[in-house]
Amino acid sequence: MRTDTARRTAVVWVENRGLQCCGDPFSVGMEVEWFLLPAGGADRAWMGEILDPGTAEGVTHLQEHHAGSEEPVAVAGTVRRIRIVRCRYAEVRGSVPRSLRPVPRSTELTEAPSAHGWESSAGGAQVAGYLVDLETAR
Repeated sequence: MRTDTARRTAVVWVENRGLQCCGDPFSVGMEVEWFLLPAGGADRAWMGEILDPGTAEGVTHLQEHHAGSEEPVAVAGTVRRIRIVRCRYAEVRGSVPRSLRPVPRSTELTEAPSAHGWESSAGGAQVAGYLVDLETAR
């Protein structure tokens, strides 16, 4: 009897606020089960304000804690890589209520062994989220 051991790697965007609010800390090598949505064009457009276009295009899924119009799918896998995404924000002039936008080309990606949602800011750059390589069964 042949067992299919094919694996694939999803690149998952984990929002910092979502991890703080409703998520559990995770680390490289850890088995997790997350609710994921496939990343679409609109998702990559807003991610492109934080990430460079090539990195944004590589994101395959979004971790979801609060179901909206789409139902997320439970996916089990092993965390293989974590990158903390930090960027600077600036106030949008004339916005009411006050709103902030990412400052172009201010993003820093830092490899990390774990994530808990309360990582420190660095040099004025705030944690926006995490890029997680999640190895899953096909």
